[in-house]
Amino acid sequence: MFKSLKRSAKGAAVPHEKGTAGMATVTMATPAHVIIPMSMHIGAPAEPVVKKGDQVCVGTLIGKAGGFVSANIYSSVSGTVEGVAPFRMVNGSTCQAVAIAADGQQTVDPACVPPVVTDKKSLMAAVQACGLVGLGGAGFPTHVKLAAEGIDTLLINAAECEPYLSTDTREMLECSDTILSGITAVMKYCNIPNCIIGIERNKPECIDLMCSLVRDMQGVSVKPLPMRYPQALKKRWLKPAPAAKCRRSVLPANRACLQTYIVSS
Repeated sequence: MFKSLKRSAKGAAVPHEKGTAGMATVTMATPAHVIIPMSMHIGAPAEPVVKKGDQVCVGTLIGKAGGFVSANIYSSVSGTVEGVAPFRMVNGSTCQAVAIAADGQQTVDPACVPPVVTDKKSLMAAVQACGLVGLGGAGFPTHVKLAAEGIDTLLINAAECEPYLSTDTREMLECSDTILSGITAVMKYCNIPNCIIGIERNKPECIDLMCSLVRDMQGVSVKPLPMRYPQALKKRWLKPAPAAKCRRSVLPANRACLQTYIVSS
C-alpha cells in the first residue's frame, strides 16, 4: 500500500490524445456579445471601472485590480458596455461582470503601447499593469511571483500534461521568439542566473526546437520530463531544479525557484 501511495504521489500515467498538436492555431471569429467576469484570477476580484453605455476598445481597462494579489482586466472586444451585474461562475460563486456588445471592428485602444522596462521595478510595474496571470489553472498574478528576491532558477513549465491539450505545443512551435524574449527579460531584470524549460517527452519536436534555440543562451537549458498527470503541480515538478532539495511543503520561491508557464512567458 505504501508503494502504491508513493507512486500515486508522482502522478498517473494516463493515455495522451494530442489530436490537435499538429494543427496550426486558428483565429476565432469575434463574438457578438461577451461577458467578462471580474474574478478570473486568484486573489481579490477586480473592481469595474466602466458603466452601461460606455464605448470600449480592445485593451480598454474595464476592471481595476482590487489589491496587490489581484489583476487588472481589459476588454477583449471593441463595442458598447451593455451593463455591469452579478454573474454566477462555474464554481458556484458570484462576482461582478461586464457585458459588452461587440461592434466587430476590434479597434485597439490608443493607450495600448509597449511599456518601457529598464529594471526589475519597471518590469513588475509593466506586468502588474497589463494584468498578466499564470495560465496553469489557478490564475496567480505574475507580478506577485516576480516580487520574490534571491531567486536562483527560473522554471518554465511547458509540460502540457493534460491528456487532450496542445496549447503549449503550438505556443512553442509558433511563438518561440516571444517565449525566449520573455525568459531573457525576467532573467536579466530579476537577476536570475539559471532557467530550466520543462517539456514532457511526448513532444519531441518541441524539445528539439527549444534545445536548438537556447543552445547559446547562458544558464538556460531544456529538461525532458516523464509523461505524468498532473505534471504542473509546482511542488512536485520542482524536483529537477538544482536548488530544490527540500521539503515538498515548501513554496517555490522559498526553494530559490520561480515557476511560470510557457504561455505566460
